[in-house]
Amino acid sequence: MDRNNNFWDDIIFQLGNKSVDVKQLVMSLAAVIAVGLLYALLTRFFLKPIVYKEKDATPEEKRKIRNRWIALFVLNNVTLLVWLLNLDFPLFYFGKYNISLITILLILILLSFSSLIDWLFTYVLLRDQQPNPNRYDKKRKRFSVGTNLQFIIYTVTTILVLHGLNLDFKLFSFNEGKDKVDFYFSKLFSAILVLLVARLLVWIITKIILKRYYNVRHIEYSSQFAINQILSYVIFVMAFIVMLESLGIKMTLLWGGAAALLVGIGLGLQQTFNDLISGIILLFERTVEVGSVLEISGMVGTVRKIGIRTSIIETRDNLAVIVPNSQLIVDQVINWSHNDDKARFNVSVGVAYGSDTQKVKELLLKVAHEHPDALKSPVPFVRFVSFGEYSLGMELHFWSSKLIPIENIKSDLRFAIDRSFRENDIRIPFPQRDIWMKNPPHAEEDQKNTDL
Repeated sequence: MDRNNNFWDDIIFQLGNKSVDVKQLVMSLAAVIAVGLLYALLTRFFLKPIVYKEKDATPEEKRKIRNRWIALFVLNNVTLLVWLLNLDFPLFYFGKYNISLITILLILILLSFSSLIDWLFTYVLLRDQQPNPNRYDKKRKRFSVGTNLQFIIYTVTTILVLHGLNLDFKLFSFNEGKDKVDFYFSKLFSAILVLLVARLLVWIITKIILKRYYNVRHIEYSSQFAINQILSYVIFVMAFIVMLESLGIKMTLLWGGAAALLVGIGLGLQQTFNDLISGIILLFERTVEVGSVLEISGMVGTVRKIGIRTSIIETRDNLAVIVPNSQLIVDQVINWSHNDDKARFNVSVGVAYGSDTQKVKELLLKVAHEHPDALKSPVPFVRFVSFGEYSLGMELHFWSSKLIPIENIKSDLRFAIDRSFRENDIRIPFPQRDIWMKNPPHAEEDQKNTDL
């Protein structure tokens, strides 16, 4: 029995003041084998069914996840060996904090594990998520829930490292009334985490929960946008309050100090607050919605976004015009698509006196019926509008749902009218003036003097 005990306690090697005996080595090898078996099972029943699906992962993605998986396996084994063999050494001191080998290894394990969780969310769960084509983000990068999740994962990892490994240090202190508040490094990451979670919460509510409701109820996109914007504002305001509380700032003191300040700010930023209130009114009242075709200050465009202070209108020239919300509330705005998705337009033309007006009417109606973007219902009609100085005024009225490219449609109709009139000998006159010149009494004498 003593011989067995002596065998297990035999020292195999020493590293500095650390010694490793037979028992520690055997336990370490057994632990490494157990971890290897666990990884083999996870690889077979978890990793391969996900990564090597028939239509999904590219060779580059397979290589990346395989490398992450192997790195986590190696780090776990090394950390386990260092701990079981009692080979933890202090590496350096950071103020009063002792950074040892296991501390570094645990940080690397958390980062590797976070990388795997990041991949699990962004690649497996969110792979089929497609951005909304109606959203006005042509040149700006769309909101990426995968990127947001990455920040959340790594922020949580940082907080765990700071707290779990006792690395959280104090940045500064300040007095709040009678209390002294210590501001630690981890509080900064906690505040960032609150905003990231709020952003993710907005995405979950609007893109998953409410999206199903919108599809079932067949709610139009403009109404969806208004509801989503209001919910976003509410969630972010609440998140901002929670963020300040997490930083140790009490909102009661903040409101009391800000009351007098807001009066002065309100006077200086009166127009800005006017735009803010107008934005809220637009979202609730919905006289102007996303997708509406507006005519404002001689400009025609489609509303792409209604923000809390400004709105973005895309013109026919594909230019983004930023309009203050107060202008959409106070100024006279023509909403072409407020009551319906179509509107009536007209093309004017003049024909020469003596033309067969009934035939002109038939030709104009035929041109309207042949154009694919001129609606057949309501029925186009022709209006005889005037007896002009040199022509008979006619107007072709038609309806169309193509509101933005309507000028191109009018141009097509004018080309077709000109061709049809030429084929049917209908003349389009141009302005003419007859000038009668009467010779003055001395004109003959001047002529004689000129001849001499």
